[in-house]
Amino acid sequence: MNSNIENVEKMIIENLQNKIYFNMSISYSEFLNLYNPYKEIVSEEEFAKILGISYDNLIIMKYRGTRSKIKTSLLENKVSEERLSQIKETLKSQGLENATIDYDKFLQLYEQFKFEMSEPEFAQLIGISYTNWSNMKNANSRAIILKSTSKPISEERKDEIKQKIIKSGYANKLIGYEEFLQLFNQFKGEMIESDFAQLLGITYLNWNNLKTGKRRVRILKLNDENTVEEDKAIKSSSIHSIEEIKQQVEMQISESSTPIDVMQMCLQAGMKRNQTLKYCMDKFSLTKTELLKMITQCLQDKKTSKNVMKENRKNKDIGENKGSDNKCI
Repeated sequence: MNSNIENVEKMIIENLQNKIYFNMSISYSEFLNLYNPYKEIVSEEEFAKILGISYDNLIIMKYRGTRSKIKTSLLENKVSEERLSQIKETLKSQGLENATIDYDKFLQLYEQFKFEMSEPEFAQLIGISYTNWSNMKNANSRAIILKSTSKPISEERKDEIKQKIIKSGYANKLIGYEEFLQLFNQFKGEMIESDFAQLLGITYLNWNNLKTGKRRVRILKLNDENTVEEDKAIKSSSIHSIEEIKQQVEMQISESSTPIDVMQMCLQAGMKRNQTLKYCMDKFSLTKTELLKMITQCLQDKKTSKNVMKENRKNKDIGENKGSDNKCI
């Protein structure tokens, strides 16, 4: 980054130190009050970037009346990573790993840390997305906290496990949940169920269907062809698939997620493009034109970034060549 730009950023943040803090949520009018003294030296977009507010969130804040968080790295986050890890370990030691809680229980846990972080931040720390936290608070839903994760496992070991299962005659085999558990029990000391399902080639949605007994799934596919039985199962569950995909995406969305982030989550989860557009339009109260404008801007930014990197590499190569010539001289 250009040193002059860095100096401008540091100067602005230093001037604002008494007015802003990390994770402070502001409206567009509040944004303008902060921005006005600097409008002669930086644009709105540049000022938003200095505050850690993305272009997408600036547009939504400007036209839809939402609020955005200030998350610039130039401001110190009051809770250190070491302290966050300590809090998680404290809660795990109380037997809360993989526990399902309601909002009342959430508040009981939060009480001891309320002077260190906000409710949404605490929710995120214990593995609850902003959307799920909001549902807990307003719709009396429940959420699983401090979900266990697999220990790091090498690619070589993953291949060994897959080959062992294939040699047992499970390649391309259609199995139910009981048979899945029989296989999993051999390796449960190395990974959790969801990761084992992924190892076998089972998607998140199919794994949920498998657990609830809605269908059997084919594992360790050696080709992309589905049997007639599997095709029928896919068609029969297609009505529910979009809702299940939405549930999966909702679990991943955080308060800082932009429409572009959510679109990528939807597409990766298997949602069709037109369904993704409609979901994001409804989610962020955007028109199709506004959403497409964001996508275009994102693509342009990526293209600009690539061109800058390409130009930097080119200049570096030229500089190295010149340096080489000078040595020869």
